[in-house]
Amino acid sequence: MQNLSRRPLYDAGKDFQPVALLADVPLVLIVREDLPVNNIKEFADYAKKKQDKTSFASSGVGAAVHLGTVLLNSALAVNVTHVPYRGSAPAMQDLQGGRVDYMTEIVSTAYPQITGGAVKPIAALAPERIKNLPDVPTAKEAVSM
Repeated sequence: MQNLSRRPLYDAGKDFQPVALLADVPLVLIVREDLPVNNIKEFADYAKKKQDKTSFASSGVGAAVHLGTVLLNSALAVNVTHVPYRGSAPAMQDLQGGRVDYMTEIVSTAYPQITGGAVKPIAALAPERIKNLPDVPTAKEAVSM
């Protein structure tokens, strides 16, 4: 949260020492079901062409899913409107309802909506394919296809 405060009272890089990895939670890029993209290349092209009319949801500013999407947007060199919500449930509802275009989400939260066909998975944002979603390629894998 170092960069989310104007005048932080500490320098996270210098004042803290990592002790242990608590969790490794993969994210998945999901889009509204009717977005006309089916893979990361099509998504990147769409986001670049329509970035002024595109929006992404998150469970709140500074949440892992928000930061994951910011990193993705940065890699794609797009400036897309962020719509923060108070949690993943309302963000997911608006994604399903077509009020926002995409989000990156924790797999365990996105899985029921993906398997139910309510949202479309585009890419696993992880080093390897996600076990629960073996047919969803990683972003790196999909770019090199």
